[in-house]
Amino acid sequence: MNAKIPLQILASIKQPASAVDRNYIYTFVNQAFCEYHQKAQKEIIGYPVEAITGRAFFRNKVKPHFDRCLKGEEVSFRSDSLKPESSRSLRLINLYPCYTDNGAIEGVISIAEIQTTQQSTKELKAREQEFSMLAENSTDIIYTTDLYQNFTYISPSVEKFLGYTVDEAMAMNARDIMTKASYQNQLDAFRKVLADSGANRKTTEIKALELIRKDGSKIWGEVNARLLLDQFNQPYGVLGICRDITRRKKEEEHRQNVEWLSKRALDFLELPSVEDIYQYIGKYLNELVPHSMIIINDINEQKEIVIPRYVFGINNDTLRRIINILGINPIGKEYPFSKEFQDFYKKQKLVEFQGGLNEFSFGYVNRTLVRQIEKLLNLKAIYTIGLRRNDRLFSAIHLLKFYTPEIQSFNMVETFLHQASIALQRNMLENELRESKKKAEENERLKTAFLANLSHEIRTPLNIILGYVQLLDKPNLAAKDKKQYINAIYNSSDNLMEIIEDILNMAKLDTGQQSLQINPFNLNALIQEIYISFKTKAKRKNIHFDSFTPLYEDQSTIQSDENIIRRIVINLLNNAFKYTPEGGKISFGYSVTDHHIKFFVKDNGIGIPEEYHEKIFERFTQVEDHNQRNYEGTGLGLPISLGLVELLGGSIQLESKPNKGTTFSFFISREDKND
Repeated sequence: MNAKIPLQILASIKQPASAVDRNYIYTFVNQAFCEYHQKAQKEIIGYPVEAITGRAFFRNKVKPHFDRCLKGEEVSFRSDSLKPESSRSLRLINLYPCYTDNGAIEGVISIAEIQTTQQSTKELKAREQEFSMLAENSTDIIYTTDLYQNFTYISPSVEKFLGYTVDEAMAMNARDIMTKASYQNQLDAFRKVLADSGANRKTTEIKALELIRKDGSKIWGEVNARLLLDQFNQPYGVLGICRDITRRKKEEEHRQNVEWLSKRALDFLELPSVEDIYQYIGKYLNELVPHSMIIINDINEQKEIVIPRYVFGINNDTLRRIINILGINPIGKEYPFSKEFQDFYKKQKLVEFQGGLNEFSFGYVNRTLVRQIEKLLNLKAIYTIGLRRNDRLFSAIHLLKFYTPEIQSFNMVETFLHQASIALQRNMLENELRESKKKAEENERLKTAFLANLSHEIRTPLNIILGYVQLLDKPNLAAKDKKQYINAIYNSSDNLMEIIEDILNMAKLDTGQQSLQINPFNLNALIQEIYISFKTKAKRKNIHFDSFTPLYEDQSTIQSDENIIRRIVINLLNNAFKYTPEGGKISFGYSVTDHHIKFFVKDNGIGIPEEYHEKIFERFTQVEDHNQRNYEGTGLGLPISLGLVELLGGSIQLESKPNKGTTFSFFISREDKND
């Protein structure tokens, strides 16, 4: 528009028009302007604009546009608030710079476009009818909000969708129907678009948001929303359409979960050790359950102990603070595995513990210290699950949840831990198979060595017998020599019989054919009999030999299998005499308690290295000793003794140090004859 608009033209137009100088003082108004504001010209000209609009409104809503115009810019802006009580409202105000003859800007010319309330209402009503017809027949929610996200319209489908009536929904804000995370997500996007004054304001935003129904349940909605803009590109609200995508979201989430679990299952197959599996569990469990402390424990049901092994989910500083509160580092320490805990793990399910950390520790930790840890962690809930193999509990995993009590992907966590349990079981089984294979190979090697040794042990007395038989066949043999040869044959025959008896006894134990013959017998008499049978051997090796019988004769009758006890004691004494050098000491006998009898055989011989304390009770192990070829025997005596003691329902113990000697003890139940 020409900046030099004749005042007579402004005076003749029907729209309100005015002119102001650079100080915002009215210098001209036409009759339409006076009529609109219901003032005479003399009440306006010479007065500032803020006298008509009000100071605050002028400074905040009008002056910024005037200032732009005073810089040479033609400006249009919308204002419905200049005359709210009038039947007519200003819809559009156009501002033009007013120039002097030399081109300087001396003020601003204002021309307003007016629309009556009646016209505005009619147009709005027509638009509302069209919109209402579409919205009220839609299965999706169609809504509008103001810039504060208060609903200004919502379609009837909201009741089916969210459970709220239209009136209930209209009294709500968008934040009232969304989860906290979804509300913040859409709010960030809304503010970003709102702050953009360019073409992006017309962009439709598509968001998947988690909504909260009236009954508290949650569903997923896909929201398509954009700003409502006036003709001057100024936002005054939001128009949106929300569609239920819960089923689609669940299917997508299920697909993602299956892919994630499949990847974890494949990874588990490649992990070489139990420790690697536990580290993997900690890493990905922390991903599934953020803001949580994960404790992985070993469990020994037989000993009824639990040992925390690994901690994940907290930084080193937090762990140090927990250790400082407790006064000890709980990792690697043994704790009682209480009966209450065992009940949680009957089924391999992830369960929430009902109670705090004090109840969870079952009083093993000071209550005051526990409260400090709960406060430090901001603990909200405790979850736990036991991992089983063949109905045997071998591990437990605790999840201490911070900030919020819920686990969002509960089923996912449980499935992942079931995968972990299978991986651990597989790894344990593979280790057991490797150990079994190794042991089988070792047994085969020992068996071969044993058979070679047995062959030697059998040949030796046979060769002696055959040799002396041939010597006996010589004519003119002296009586003295003949007696010596016959004694040698007898001794070798006894040795051969012992070897055969060992083999037969071992076979009976293996096949379960060894039976018990429980009868009363005098224990002192048995010890005396055995003592006499070994006395000659002790004298021959110059060994100090003693027996101990603490019970009086009239108290020494017991109920048991006399022959088996005799064989056990003789086996242990044979072992002692074999490995005790000349001039040594051997003692044997028994002691009693109210319920048990303890038999012992003690020597000060060469002793047994600690690494052999368990192995010597395994058959064939005897040949492993590098010194073994210095001694006779099959090495079956101790395995047979162990089998016979167990047949009696007892147990056997060993105390031994190299070059210090050995003590074998075995215990049987005491049952007096008169009981």
